[in-house]
Amino acid sequence: DDDEKDDDDDDDDDDDDFEDLYRFKYWLYAAFPGGANADIAIPSSVADHPCSDLGANGTLQLLNLLFKTEYDFKDPHVHAFLLRCVDDGWDVGLAYGMARPGWRDSDIADLQARIDEMKGKDEEARSGCFTESSGMVDTSELAYPRRFWDLVSNRVVPSYALRPKTEYLPVSHSWVAKDERHFVHTPINSYEWGVPIPTDVTLDRIRIELLNYNQRYVWLDVLCLRQEFDGEDDSKRKTRIEEWKVDVPTIGNVYQSFNKHGGVIRYLSGLGRPAVMGDTFGQY
Repeated sequence: DDDEKDDDDDDDDDDDDFEDLYRFKYWLYAAFPGGANADIAIPSSVADHPCSDLGANGTLQLLNLLFKTEYDFKDPHVHAFLLRCVDDGWDVGLAYGMARPGWRDSDIADLQARIDEMKGKDEEARSGCFTESSGMVDTSELAYPRRFWDLVSNRVVPSYALRPKTEYLPVSHSWVAKDERHFVHTPINSYEWGVPIPTDVTLDRIRIELLNYNQRYVWLDVLCLRQEFDGEDDSKRKTRIEEWKVDVPTIGNVYQSFNKHGGVIRYLSGLGRPAVMGDTFGQY
């Protein structure tokens, strides 16, 4: 009996260690009011953690902590989604970002099915708006750009994962000279392409600024639109060219719509840099 009690105590200690590790030690950003439904913006040290290291059950424990929910691993409503997190090689940030739109409400019953359904509809809509023979693009039926930067989870997420009418703001910035910028490879966009940013700023710093601006979702071209970069392989180059046929015209719609209402965040002297007077442009 004493041995069984000791085992139970060890299990309790493990649970305490888990909460200390993921709930208290690393919660650097506490974002947004909202009571029980407040969003918690997680730091990179948590977002970068592979779900495969935690396992499906460990991922569930962490998501329960973030969302203040009590779902059980045996619940079929979450089981399929958790297996996707592990099997597809997601990290905690991506799992959190994909789960946020529907984790707390009735859609949890069909979370993974809804994501798959919306992905299919989104792909059909984007492929259908480009006419190959004429080269004409009609983006009038596209409600959103292809991707957004979810500042809360610190991951680029597909727009089909979001709720209809999700609020966001576009981020506009001037481009600095080539010798003042470099490409960074980051888990924020799942290392899909190199992200060009000024050499004296970081994406983490930009994220904190945008969080302090009370934003949850933003559209930032260098993170949400595929970029041409050194080392781009043929497969990614072909994907970029195909996406640009639709995504570049979509950008114009985004800025035109938000400019009418003054809803664009602008970096006038380079992404992440404070605004300065004078000519900050060099040779591109």
